[in-house]
Amino acid sequence: MYHWPNGDLLIINEEGKLIGLPLNPEATLLWKMTFDNDNYVTGRKDIVVGPAIYIKKHALKNWA
Repeated sequence: MYHWPNGDLLIINEEGKLIGLPLNPEATLLWKMTFDNDNYVTGRKDIVVGPAIYIKKHALKNWA
């Protein structure tokens, strides 16, 4: 589980790269838009593979 600077969470399979899961382009884009080399060790060079769950800290209000 990775904590976003704004409090959101990203849940992934941390062994995904080791077991050869496919690239997750949507989660990778979120990662690259959020983390750079100044605020996370792998920064924009990293990718997300396999299924990912993105959990917002604050839910949308009044949605139906």
